[in-house]
Amino acid sequence: MKKKFVIHLAICGLFIGCNQNPFPTVGMKLEKKPPEPRVVVPPYSIDVPEIMEFTEGTIAEYKIVTNVPQGTKPMLSIFGLPDGAVFSETDTKLSWTPPYDAANDAKNPSIIMRHYPIRLVLQADADHLTLIERSAFFIVKDVPQPIEINIQDNNNNEVDEGDEFIKDIYVSSRDFPDGPFQLLASDLPIGAIIEIEADEDDKKHFVIRYTPDFYTVNLGDDNNLNRWYTKTFDVTITATAPRALQKDTKIEINVNDKRQYARISAPSSLSQGLDVSFVIMAEDPNGEVRPRISLEQDPSFGKIELTDLTYQDDIATKRQTPEGDNLFTVAHVRWTDIPADQIGKYYDLKFEICVKSSRYSMYHCNNHTVRVNFEINRTNRPG
Repeated sequence: MKKKFVIHLAICGLFIGCNQNPFPTVGMKLEKKPPEPRVVVPPYSIDVPEIMEFTEGTIAEYKIVTNVPQGTKPMLSIFGLPDGAVFSETDTKLSWTPPYDAANDAKNPSIIMRHYPIRLVLQADADHLTLIERSAFFIVKDVPQPIEINIQDNNNNEVDEGDEFIKDIYVSSRDFPDGPFQLLASDLPIGAIIEIEADEDDKKHFVIRYTPDFYTVNLGDDNNLNRWYTKTFDVTITATAPRALQKDTKIEINVNDKRQYARISAPSSLSQGLDVSFVIMAEDPNGEVRPRISLEQDPSFGKIELTDLTYQDDIATKRQTPEGDNLFTVAHVRWTDIPADQIGKYYDLKFEICVKSSRYSMYHCNNHTVRVNFEINRTNRPG
């Protein structure tokens, strides 16, 4: 009996010993590793970067992840999005391509970065009472853009002397679409007046106005003329914008010569006795020479003389008068030894007044007639 109990005890000890470490570590206590904690997602949540960075002219996208109670659909509203920013409900992405003025401030040109705050509100379609909000920022970095100058119809810059030249110019800047801009011009024609004025309704629109006088193209200035008698002025247009932005461009203004006849100041008729005396004056509107005054034909009676009062020279026999600072000629006409049988009659003195033609000769002429009425007891008095 005692023997059976010992065998039974040995067998039980064998099974019990199998569940224990046969090589226990001395001085250490073995513990079981605890399970990983389970992540509990709140019933409402918005996962979005607090700061979203953008660069002018480049598209950027950000994923927005939302969570609402199971069995409902999220309803996400975004407030304060800048113009052009888009939220796609299909892929829940927020995308934007900032325009080139998005990082600028017209009131403070030194600003090259701007912040745009937005607000996100999340609800579930089945619960209109519960909502959560998140705030975020768009940060836009500046990409400097050049000024653009657009000269309308820049291939047609011709104007005749005496006509008005009008040219529309538009200045633009992606950084500052509304300006303000300034337009300056250099190397303008000497003595010419060019007005550059901003349009009150459009600060980007400028107009150049120029009316060249008849002195502009001078046939004596050979170095600045081509064979078509056109003088070219190379004008530099400079546009400026905030932040010291500047751009230069060139414009050629071509002034075409327009030949003018001499301007004449003289009586058209006069009444005098048998001794006639009067003055005739002529000016060159082209600003080149002193006009030449001559009689087309001397009368068949009496003695007539033309005297240049400027130089006291006889001008009737000269083809071209000397050039000087005063581009006009004053001629004194003296007619004496008129026969007495001319009393009660009249005679037409025909004068030819000439300036330079387009061929550089003194053949650009016009005429003027002075009718002389011979009356008794008249002493050099205009009629």
